[in-house]
Amino acid sequence: MSRREFVISVIALLLLATGIASSLYLHSQQINKGDFITVGNEKIFMDDIFKKCRIISVEVNDKGVLKNYTGALLSDIINMSRVKNPEEHKYTVAGPGKEGGLYQKTVEWEDMMNGILTEDKRTIFPDLPRAFWIKDVIKIEVI
Repeated sequence: MSRREFVISVIALLLLATGIASSLYLHSQQINKGDFITVGNEKIFMDDIFKKCRIISVEVNDKGVLKNYTGALLSDIINMSRVKNPEEHKYTVAGPGKEGGLYQKTVEWEDMMNGILTEDKRTIFPDLPRAFWIKDVIKIEVI
């Protein structure tokens, strides 16, 4: 192998190693970012939600017992995802259902303005029946 071929091979290996290292770094950053939910077509990370959104407590009647829940306002989460004219849409909140399907409920913007997402990814809508509370939220679709 000539000196020129050796130098080209070394440069090619360095470029390949740089590409692999940067790919691994970006992948590790995504993993370190933590859990997320999908809102529309955008991933919103849970740690960003609880840093950037207003956190409130709501008191609700949960099966005859008054309970307090604390979480991020769902309307703030929608605004983080840059939905245009959010008040003109409905929202389908989805989580895991039975037999691998999805359990989902559709709500109005007014409900999103009063609803919260807890740190354990549960929606609480104080003005709606408990059937609208979704556990382990995976996504919020904008309709």
